[in-house]
Amino acid sequence: MRFLLFFIQSWWWLLVFVTATETSSNPSLKFPEPLTEENFKSTISENLHIVEFFSPYCPHCKSLAPIWEATYFDFYEESQKLNISFHQVNCVESGDLCEQEKIMFYPNIRLYGPDGYIKDYPGGSVHAKEDLINFARQEALDADNLDLTKLRSKSKFATDADLLKLLSDPQTEPYLVSFWPSTDFEDVDSSYSFKDCEKCSQFQRIWKLVSNKADSEGITTIHFNCANNTKNSKNDLICRELSYDSLTNERSSREDRYPRVALILPHFKSGSFVKFPYGKLQSDSYSIMDFAVRTLHNSKVPEIDRFEIQNFVEQPMKDILSPDIEDDKMILVFNYDHKTVVPEDTEFLEQLIEPLTYLPNVYLYKCPSDLMALSHNFYKKLYEKFNVDPAVEFSENRFIASSITQLPTFYLFKKSTFTPIIFPGFSTTETRNIKTILDWLTINSMPLVNELTPRSYRPLIGFEPEIYDKAVIQVINRSSNKFEKGSRKLVEGLRDAAHSYEVVRDEIVYDSLQLARDDKNKAVDKLKSKNVPSRRVVEAMRKEIDHIYDHKALFLYLDINSDPFFLDDLGLNANRRDYKTGDILIFDKKNGFYYEKDAKGEYLTLKTLPRTLAAINFPQRYPELQIERVRVVTPFAVLYNLADTFREATGLYYLLVPVMLFTLYKLPKVIQYHKLKKRYAAKRDTHGILGAKLSKETKLID
Repeated sequence: MRFLLFFIQSWWWLLVFVTATETSSNPSLKFPEPLTEENFKSTISENLHIVEFFSPYCPHCKSLAPIWEATYFDFYEESQKLNISFHQVNCVESGDLCEQEKIMFYPNIRLYGPDGYIKDYPGGSVHAKEDLINFARQEALDADNLDLTKLRSKSKFATDADLLKLLSDPQTEPYLVSFWPSTDFEDVDSSYSFKDCEKCSQFQRIWKLVSNKADSEGITTIHFNCANNTKNSKNDLICRELSYDSLTNERSSREDRYPRVALILPHFKSGSFVKFPYGKLQSDSYSIMDFAVRTLHNSKVPEIDRFEIQNFVEQPMKDILSPDIEDDKMILVFNYDHKTVVPEDTEFLEQLIEPLTYLPNVYLYKCPSDLMALSHNFYKKLYEKFNVDPAVEFSENRFIASSITQLPTFYLFKKSTFTPIIFPGFSTTETRNIKTILDWLTINSMPLVNELTPRSYRPLIGFEPEIYDKAVIQVINRSSNKFEKGSRKLVEGLRDAAHSYEVVRDEIVYDSLQLARDDKNKAVDKLKSKNVPSRRVVEAMRKEIDHIYDHKALFLYLDINSDPFFLDDLGLNANRRDYKTGDILIFDKKNGFYYEKDAKGEYLTLKTLPRTLAAINFPQRYPELQIERVRVVTPFAVLYNLADTFREATGLYYLLVPVMLFTLYKLPKVIQYHKLKKRYAAKRDTHGILGAKLSKETKLID
């Protein structure tokens, strides 16, 4: 038996050696020894490194061993050019190092740089040689200080005949196409002089990077000239048909002459051409690749099961202050019953592909599992983990009221967000209404917590103001590692407070719904008691009760260290308060007020925030609570405050408002009248021939 085991092991190691020797183009190249505690830090101090932490007793590690070795040899020459390399650490021999790096399972594959740990190998990715190499390429190209002079473009030049064939025939692979305002731009690596295109040279560099990133994703990149280079060329005609007129020979505004990007999807007879939705301001490699990868993914509509969804939602974010693509990802799930679903239901999903390009981070899936049960579990966890004081009792009726729908329908899931987001579809007409679905999706597409910066202020504050009429702003400080650690806990607490507010809001919305139903039933009973015609009774019974979707809130955090006077600039510091880490404001976007204290007159905290926000949004629910509000500082703040004083002091406010408006309307005319009168009087001779002032009698004689 021992001899047989020794024989098998000998042949296995011989096979690995032969495979490694054959795959290596350099016979003298040897597979490196695992890193140890002595050389680990010095090795990762330069460039990028993909490190596998393994145990020789781990079955998965043994399966990965020949793949890892083959990857090392096959990718070695390219890895030297990309400045990224593959290494291993044996956690049995270097246990202290693995404990120091907090290795919890095997094999654990990580990316390291000069500053240490960067990220994990994507969870769920297949550990095939191609996957490891693609990961290495992607991460090498993602380096901020990447020297592109060492990188060669992989974009292919396309003629008019080439592009016409791609557009007319169904393709078997995806193509990412860039369109240029040029006649003979063929080599992306060349130094080309573009005419009347300020962004072209910059985008040439970006396209070089995109072509390499796309290649690692299995997407072919091509570039196309929109201006004719010969009389028989059809380039300009093709571009005009694609609505890229500004790139053709017909000169237009220089502002419109910048390269465009589109994706040609495989296996589609029609609707395969999808344009990059953003303009030149977002034509960066990250945005373009996000568009290409997400659109390709959404065109396939892969299947996902409830356990994958549960793991996604419950998995904590890696860093709430610096979320990556996985942290920001949102899963839009088409939920159906395979027994009742019809082809029209799934064919409708194709209409969502292009609109979803405008919504960042949304990935489309389909699932036949019971997602209502999963949403119910999340709903219970919402009440168990994020309840307020005094606690709101969990109610099945409340969940039913907030999750009324019918299959097929849509669910939206976000990482570390337990509030159920279910499309309120009551018929196939609504489920196939593209506008209704996109409106619902847009309203719910905002991440639970966002960073407020001068750049993000307008998009955030302007986001669905009728629905999100309040914005909670928490002050943090990231000036040092010590402060950043505390700020991270504050923002995590802000996320918990956002969940807690949903618990309170859910209770109020349900109670309001019940009250409206009771009023409706009373009205019907009253009509019946009066023996009115049955038509009127039926009309009263059919009266729809509107569900409350508004009074949501944006939860934002602001790094006060990056811009100490930002809140002052927004007019949110009328009391000249010295804002510090942890301070909280509630900004009423609609009415121009902000709140910084709770009902007791104390400054807001994460604990008092949910109830205070509910009292502000639903004053009829808390009539006994008086919360001090502060007018946002604007040029008209004095007039607003004066109007508020009159309104609170007397009923004459409603008379005062039209008087003030009438006065403001008439004031310019009155001023103009007096100016004209003065000018006219100056032209008249009112002082007599000798300059003496005319007497009253003389004037009367005149």
